[in-house]
Amino acid sequence: MKSRPRSVEREVAKHLTEIFSKIGAAPVQRIPVLGRTGPDITINELNLVIDVKSRISVPVSYFFDRIVDYMGHIGAPLDKLEFLASETPITKYSNFRSKIVTEWLDHMDEWTKAEFQQGISAIVLHRPKMPIGKSMVIIKSQDRRRLIETWKSYNLDHPTI
Repeated sequence: MKSRPRSVEREVAKHLTEIFSKIGAAPVQRIPVLGRTGPDITINELNLVIDVKSRISVPVSYFFDRIVDYMGHIGAPLDKLEFLASETPITKYSNFRSKIVTEWLDHMDEWTKAEFQQGISAIVLHRPKMPIGKSMVIIKSQDRRRLIETWKSYNLDHPTI
């Protein structure tokens, strides 16, 4: 297996921590273990189970500047994660869904169902040299309601000052 830099996973964790801190959620960090299945980022009280995919093979057609419906998957730029976790309407529909992205998300969902049932499976798609905030966070459409409710209830329980 070809080695990949892990800096993207660290940067995604740092970016997520900044977003989560706005609602008082615990910080997250890269899980420093190679060759395992499961998430790349620690899980906090928002229950996102995140695998980071930074590869040249990530389809360019997955990157937009707003919330997108990819035929059963929902995505938003990392910089706009709070829109994915809110009632913000989906403003872009794509008639494209990649087989490899579906496999990655299904694999993360299998791990989540086996190891952390209350979790919400997500993948962060990134291409080399892309700004981290432009990465896309992808979840299954049926999980968006749970993400909204978890985010909302946590934000209400821990209002920012």
